[in-house]
Amino acid sequence: MKKLLLALLGTSLFVVCSYGGVSVSPVITEMVIPLGATYTGQLAVTNTGDVPVVIEAYVRGFTAPRGTPLILEPSQDDYPYSGRELLTVTPAHQEVGPNEMVYFDYTIHMPEELDPYGGRYVAVVFKIKPAASEAQVVTTARVASLFLLVPTPDSKVRPHFSIRGMEISQDPDDPRKVIIRSVIANDGNLHINAGQVCAMIHVLDEDGYIIDEIPLRTHTMLPDTEYTHVEHWLASDDLPSGVYQFHLSAIIFGAVGEEPQHFFYLTQAQLEF
Repeated sequence: MKKLLLALLGTSLFVVCSYGGVSVSPVITEMVIPLGATYTGQLAVTNTGDVPVVIEAYVRGFTAPRGTPLILEPSQDDYPYSGRELLTVTPAHQEVGPNEMVYFDYTIHMPEELDPYGGRYVAVVFKIKPAASEAQVVTTARVASLFLLVPTPDSKVRPHFSIRGMEISQDPDDPRKVIIRSVIANDGNLHINAGQVCAMIHVLDEDGYIIDEIPLRTHTMLPDTEYTHVEHWLASDDLPSGVYQFHLSAIIFGAVGEEPQHFFYLTQAQLEF
């Protein structure tokens, strides 16, 4: 699961700067923390460059509306599942020499009550700048370690996948290139890992016969987010103009003992070839 999360949420979390590079480990931590419990751990930060840097650590909530993490500044953090208040990190800053590794300690405290109840999403952000610079403009960069926190699993904490419409259009330059747009949402209270989703679009003729199928590959979705998913279908040259049906089906798998969630959406379109 962590590998999938890393691939799908870890975009741009490793930053290489003109004065060197910095890496953080782990990039993503997914954990279950019971209500009222406290957990402590460490993050390793390595200066892979050849000059000293100063690393400042601070905590931010984050969301991922299109699968890429969006770090939320406090003045903009109105995400109901932000975990910014649940995590602290020390020390606030450290100077790190070339090829040196340092550790930052973090503490997570899951409160006795959550409002709204559900997962919490928080990042430790590391701001990097040269330890010494005479330049008038100093280049800085950021890397982050993401935390996906799950309260004790029960029937009240679950993702909920929904399909909010499907739009069919044709490429004006090549009508056999059909564009399928679907609004996909997670309106539950826990993230959906892409590895939990099995989804397919079946293309049917007007008589209901399947003529093609298109795998639908979603990304990891945080709660209370949605995005427009785009797929392309190339209609074969032997297909005539007419009405075609597009059937989207998805299964969301859960842990042992949880019933899978099933979702279906059907629309039709007149296609002119």
